[in-house]
Amino acid sequence: MSHNLEPIKDIILSILSQNPELNVLIQHFQLTSITIKTPQLPTPTPSQIDVLDSRLTWHIPTKKFKRAKNYLLPMIKPLGGFNSVSSLGGWVNDKDKWELENIRLVTSFAPFPVIRQHLLNILLGSYQMGKAIQESAIGLEIGIPDGVWMLIIPTK
Repeated sequence: MSHNLEPIKDIILSILSQNPELNVLIQHFQLTSITIKTPQLPTPTPSQIDVLDSRLTWHIPTKKFKRAKNYLLPMIKPLGGFNSVSSLGGWVNDKDKWELENIRLVTSFAPFPVIRQHLLNILLGSYQMGKAIQESAIGLEIGIPDGVWMLIIPTK
């Protein structure tokens, strides 16, 4: 998947800068360093235990999951794998009524430095995925050692 980085990057950075409640999250990721290529982490020997202290979880409507996979898999590849479970999602709409929908929770665990390194591409890819599957927003949970955040990434 190739990204037209400049316009989408500007959109994502604008969204982040206009949301002061994300300041704690942004401080952990140091967005200026995300765009710099860093060497891959060393491969552990069989006697070492991988500690995957961070996670990303996308909330995707089940009926759109097949199309979303084409966008998800390239984002997840640097993280090394994923699991997916069915769930029921619900939210209150503009008319104060419950919207219920079957969703897929797609979770990928990785060490924090790996997620930090790839975060900008993950945000951009999530935005593109949301547009491609015609969702008004994509839910992305980010769990790092210092906390968990739920981002609602608008795509319209």
